[in-house]
Amino acid sequence: MFLSRPSIPDVFSGYEGTVWIDDRAWFQDTDAIEDYIDAGRTTGTSFAFETYPSYRSTQKVRNLEIFGKVIIKGTKDFFSKVVKMFDARIISEDGMQPMLNSGLFYIASGSLVWQAWQEVTLDREN
Repeated sequence: MFLSRPSIPDVFSGYEGTVWIDDRAWFQDTDAIEDYIDAGRTTGTSFAFETYPSYRSTQKVRNLEIFGKVIIKGTKDFFSKVVKMFDARIISEDGMQPMLNSGLFYIASGSLVWQAWQEVTLDREN
């Protein structure tokens, strides 16, 4: 299912945008759903962060540079895989931010996020 989500605007064209809510997501107040969509309409996107108080903080990751090469320390399995996929310098600058949850989002139909997501997904398949 994750690989098919970037194709949503191709399958369901003609809509202002797409709101996706996984079956595991929940809202304490149903008004929050409309607020979430309104925020996406205003900015073009709304995403939920993949974060929780007990998750390991990305702020604890230490960056070490040796002979011009950035070595990422203090990472677990996920980040070590990310380091293999992307340049370590990019990750040290941008990649240690909280992740976006692909299970709760709003993306406007004309947003460049769709194109970028499709390109990344196609790259992973090949």
